[in-house]
Amino acid sequence: LGDVYKRQSFYPSSSGFIFGKFFDINKYGAFVTVNGTKIGSITGLQKQGTTFFLMVASGDSINIDADNVQLYFVPFAGN
Repeated sequence: LGDVYKRQSFYPSSSGFIFGKFFDINKYGAFVTVNGTKIGSITGLQKQGTTFFLMVASGDSINIDADNVQLYFVPFAGN
């Protein structure tokens, strides 16, 4: 998936995992929302980085709300 910029959405085409990193938006934080469940950092400090790893399935809704997002998708074998 490469770089994903803030407030972006995507939908995995198969089961697998996503991993990456992002930085907080100044005075806001940084969040990943998966199927309506929001997780992330709320420091609001632009230099605050977060690394994440999530298992996803085909049809999941992934929303990114952060700065300098680097996100990668790896499908499970056999997909």
